[in-house]
Order: sequence, then structure tokens, then C-alpha cells
Amino acid sequence: MVSMKIYTKDCELGRTPESRVFVNLWARIQEDYLREFNYMANCANLSFDVTPMYDNISFEWGGFSDSMPVYIDESI
Repeated sequence: MVSMKIYTKDCELGRTPESRVFVNLWARIQEDYLREFNYMANCANLSFDVTPMYDNISFEWGGFSDSMPVYIDESI
């Protein structure tokens, strides 16, 4: 498992209703953009999750595969 958090105050991340909508919309768009790529990764028992939080965006990759470094590079 690999975890990464990006802490930012850019766009007042999580501090206003507009910024919460923006970051949730961004996470949904990224999820949709990577949908086909993540399907192939799920077939190889790899997983990826983006979670917007109050003051950060959390990224998590998991799985048991030699292709994990490539998966991380391609999903960022």
C-alpha cells in the first residue's frame, strides 16, 4: 500500500462551500477519467482511491503486483 496526502490552502480547499464542491467535482472527474485504466488495474488486483478531506487530498494505491510503480505513475 502506498499513501500520499497533498496539503494545500489553494482555492481555500475545504474551507468554503464552493471549494468543497470544487474538490469533490475534481475527484469525480479524475475518477471518471481513469475509469478504464482502473478497470484493468482491478483485474490485476490493484486499487486506487482519491479522498478529498478538510485540508488535504488523500491518494491511496494498494495491491500485490510488480506493476505497482507503473500504476502509480500512470494514475497521477
